[in-house]
Amino acid sequence: MSDRCELSDLPTGQCACRNHAPKPPRDTYDFSTLTRFLARFDSDCAGCGNRMHEGDLIARTDYGEYICEECAS
Repeated sequence: MSDRCELSDLPTGQCACRNHAPKPPRDTYDFSTLTRFLARFDSDCAGCGNRMHEGDLIARTDYGEYICEECAS
């Protein structure tokens, strides 16, 4: 039996939630339209993998990933 998604209760191979949907290629991001804001907690940048800290300037991509200011530029 395959693993099931906690969000949709579907098998993970059939699920398209934010955790299991295929990620689009990074070169399709339109960084010029991203709104920047201050991070509310520590996390890792989806673009480069560097650590982002609370208070850092970050952006959210159209795909729901959070990236650092350097990757958003």
